[in-house]
Amino acid sequence: KQALDQADEEWSVHKKVIDTSQKGLRRSIPDNMPYFFIEWSRGGMAHIIEDAEQFPHDFGSDIVAGMIGVDPVRVKKQGGAKGAEQARVAELKGLLRE
Repeated sequence: KQALDQADEEWSVHKKVIDTSQKGLRRSIPDNMPYFFIEWSRGGMAHIIEDAEQFPHDFGSDIVAGMIGVDPVRVKKQGGAKGAEQARVAELKGLLRE
């Protein structure tokens, strides 16, 4: 949630974080608007991207890397987690399934 709060422009028109657990994604986001969305078993959060040219294309991979405690640059170069990092990924998956 913190990363979504800090994403995009400071003076954005739309809410920074949209909780989609009640209405679902399609009823929460206006039609034809670019957005970033993350979902888990009990709901999800979305962020409307107001300026697609300025929004980082690797935002999602940076978020996941932060969640599993891995340097985002390292994940991008290697394309995934290795060794002990795979255990962290498995642990995160387990937490998200709960």
